[in-house]
Amino acid sequence: MKIQRPHHMTRSEARAWVDEKLAEMLGQFGDRASDVSYEWTADRLMFQFRAAGMVRLKGTLDVTDTDLRLDLPFPLLARGYQGKAEAEITAWLDDNLP
Repeated sequence: MKIQRPHHMTRSEARAWVDEKLAEMLGQFGDRASDVSYEWTADRLMFQFRAAGMVRLKGTLDVTDTDLRLDLPFPLLARGYQGKAEAEITAWLDDNLP
C-alpha cells in the first residue's frame, strides 16, 4: 500500500506533526496493532507492528518538503485487509492533516 499526501508545512513542521500524532493514531487502532516499534533516520520513519495479532507489517513514512509518503507492503496473508486499512488511514489523514 502506498499513500502520498501533500502536507502544506515545512519539512521540520511535518516531521514534528508526525511525532505528535503518531501516538494518537496508534491509539485509535487499539488492540489491532501490537508490538509497535519505530525509529527516525533523517526524514524517514521506519516502523513495524503486528496487525490483529496475526502478521508483522513493516513500512516507512517519508517526509519531504511537500508530501508525506507512506509505503506499507502487505504480505500475501494480510492482503484481504489492505483495502480496509487503506480506507482507515486515508480517513484518519483527512480528519487530522492540517
